[in-house]
Amino acid sequence: MCHHQDGRMKKYLLWFVVFAGSLAHGALTKRVFLFPDRYGATFVSLSLNNNSQPFSDFTLCLEWYTPTVREYSLLSMSSSNPRSGNAFSLSISSRDKLIVSIGREDHAFRIGAHNMDWVEACVALDSENGLIQVWINNKAFPRHITSQTMSSNETYTLSLGHIKYRGVYWPYYYFEGEMSNVNMWNYVLPPEIMRWNPMQRHGNLINWHNLDYELYGNATIQPRLQCKEYPRPYYVC
Repeated sequence: MCHHQDGRMKKYLLWFVVFAGSLAHGALTKRVFLFPDRYGATFVSLSLNNNSQPFSDFTLCLEWYTPTVREYSLLSMSSSNPRSGNAFSLSISSRDKLIVSIGREDHAFRIGAHNMDWVEACVALDSENGLIQVWINNKAFPRHITSQTMSSNETYTLSLGHIKYRGVYWPYYYFEGEMSNVNMWNYVLPPEIMRWNPMQRHGNLINWHNLDYELYGNATIQPRLQCKEYPRPYYVC
């Protein structure tokens, strides 16, 4: 979350809702999470694989599709400690920038407009040297360096379609559209995978083909209507 927006966020700090989710498990191959509107508490919570080792490095990949031209949240990852805030979040600014937030640092990557088309994104953090990698549609952006790290001792929950700020869900940033192929690893994927179809890989922290998830509000699961065509004669859904 961009910290220069604190003034606007304070308007929503009293916005409390008791959420009731729908817990499920399964393979979501050729499926999407549909977020039909940005009004109300519509989001999806994902559980990280408890059998995986603690991590401080990670790679997270996902696809999204939206008609929205305003600012919106893609995801946020928070720990079990409510005072810690978001450990990691992704959002899109009104100027077509992907905002990668790690701890209290925001890093902006100008990715351009992709309205009404699927966007494939991977973000990786190497905590040893602070390198942040961003790949959009299999193309690498100039790397950034962060002084922030992920704590390997925390238990994390990943939420799609919203941002949580100081323990409160912020309605202005709710996502409208579709998301698919969400995968996460506790290590940095090598460039040869990033540049060629990482969506066919299964994450060991979050696996789209073996997923624990909880739907909130109007979020639903639907068949995917559009697939991504690669140079080779096959499609990815």
